[in-house]
Amino acid sequence: GPGNTGEWFFGIPPNHAGGTHWYHPHLHHATATQVGGGAAGMIIVEDPEGSVPPYVAAMPEKHLVFMAMDWSLQPSIEALGLGKLWQTDPVESIPMLVNGVSQPKVTIKPATWYRFRMVFAAIETVLQMAEAGPAFCSVKLLAKDG
Repeated sequence: GPGNTGEWFFGIPPNHAGGTHWYHPHLHHATATQVGGGAAGMIIVEDPEGSVPPYVAAMPEKHLVFMAMDWSLQPSIEALGLGKLWQTDPVESIPMLVNGVSQPKVTIKPATWYRFRMVFAAIETVLQMAEAGPAFCSVKLLAKDG
């Protein structure tokens, strides 16, 4: 219940692909409501030895979970799932949270390559990444995982 903590261990089959994946609940009739309310996160399945180039394996990592919180959709999704949890007034904006924070700061060092592991969770919202401001950095897509 609220305020409790715990540890969970899940066995990953040895033939499972390494990569950045996400988890979310699968409660019948409530998955969209729960994910739309922020119940999701990142799982990293480590890459098997030698499966990525050494320069990638040696990069420092940054983990980012993007969640578009579309509060205006929650009441209708909850009603479709036969629930009564979300009773909100219409909201005009869709806040984007990163690791649970609005407008977070991610610290990186100049002239350093990083491996960004990112998950995007949303209902009917698209995330488009773009460069902004005077900074410039090179980007290379390594994979699109589960």
